[in-house]
Amino acid sequence: MKKKTIIYILLASLLLGFITSCDENTNDTTNVDPNPQIEPKKEIDDKIEDNAFSKKAFDELSKSLTAITYEDFLTNGKKSVLNYLSGLKYSYDSSYITLDLLDGEFIDKRILIGDSDVYQEYKFDKWVTITESKLINGEFKEIYHLTYHSESSISKEEYTYDEKGNMLLIEGYNLSNDDWLLTCKIEYAYDENGEFLTKTHYEFYDNRVYNTYIYDSNDELIKRIETIYSYGVKKYDNIYNGLNLRDKECIISYAKNGSFSSKEEYAYDGKGNVLSSINSIYKNNAWVYDYKNEYTYDEKGKKISETYSKFRENTWLDNYKHEYTYDEDGHTFTNIYLEYEGNEWVYKNKHEYLRDSNDKIITETYSKYKDNEWSYVGKGEYTYDEYDQKIAEIYSKYINNEWVKINESKWINGLRKELLKISFNPDDTFNTKEEYTYDESGNLLKTSHYIYEDGKWIEQ
Repeated sequence: MKKKTIIYILLASLLLGFITSCDENTNDTTNVDPNPQIEPKKEIDDKIEDNAFSKKAFDELSKSLTAITYEDFLTNGKKSVLNYLSGLKYSYDSSYITLDLLDGEFIDKRILIGDSDVYQEYKFDKWVTITESKLINGEFKEIYHLTYHSESSISKEEYTYDEKGNMLLIEGYNLSNDDWLLTCKIEYAYDENGEFLTKTHYEFYDNRVYNTYIYDSNDELIKRIETIYSYGVKKYDNIYNGLNLRDKECIISYAKNGSFSSKEEYAYDGKGNVLSSINSIYKNNAWVYDYKNEYTYDEKGKKISETYSKFRENTWLDNYKHEYTYDEDGHTFTNIYLEYEGNEWVYKNKHEYLRDSNDKIITETYSKYKDNEWSYVGKGEYTYDEYDQKIAEIYSKYINNEWVKINESKWINGLRKELLKISFNPDDTFNTKEEYTYDESGNLLKTSHYIYEDGKWIEQ
């Protein structure tokens, strides 16, 4: 018989003896040796990779079991676990052990210790997990869970319950430089009858909270706080409705010295659309309004107006706004810009967009409002390939009631190449023109220069 098989038989026999002994003396502790002798340690198959275990798990076991040192645990990993098992002596009234060996790999071990109030499970496979459960109010509840992926990836969770078995707290840690760093924490709240009320989930980075999520009794998100630590601190405080859509949001920015810098407050409708945003600055130990934006929407949820106001001398003063219109299919829409002058809104300019079936803008027209009418100023035209990548663009100017091309480009081998460029004089008359020619690889072959004289272009 092979030496490895003999070892496993001896180990199994040893453990079976332990189990039988515990079963026979379930209610009698008089024969328990208070100072048991550790059996000779046994070697295990070399295929088992070394793994370290948490000090907490080791200490928990050592409360009831005679064990090797934790330093040996860390140094020799799984080998120490099997050596440790080979020397176990039990002092509890009852215990239960199973050991499964598959082709020399230690697959599973379960221990029930101390009047059935603690259940510990170890799994050894591509990674290691250690779980501990405790009997609370007639039901086993997991109180500890460790996962070992590699020396650089070890994590654990610890669970706390009330006397009724309700979850109170979950804490998650990662092992870093021999220290457990808190990465997340979940707190549960209940009413006086033990009914679940809220759950608060904290996420940590570098020992600081950077995300907080609060859920209601239906596990719906009702509040979220996000903190960004870079160039000072920015904190996002969001309040959600029952549809996981934001009702309110507050963003506070802090200077590097920790003082308040600015604050943005957002209000939303029931569909998650922003209704208003108010920006404040911190001045003389108080928040002071600076400016705000207000938004309106049509029945389809499309934005139809956006109004910008400034807060001056304790009064909101309208400044400018945008009005949006759409056609039925959504391919054409208009953005009209207005300014507030003399107690009324005055048209200033307008952008009209035409989109293709893939929602890409293919035409953009710019107009100005003058003498109670709209007048064309400029236009952009865009072409895309089958992958919706832009391959050509033309810009034109409206001169003497017609569109004149003033700039043209195309993409060659993924790079934008200018084909035509026209400049103008301060009085808006033609000045110069340049034309460019390329080969199929995008290399410039020729540049032609022109000036505009006596109503025509003259090549230089």
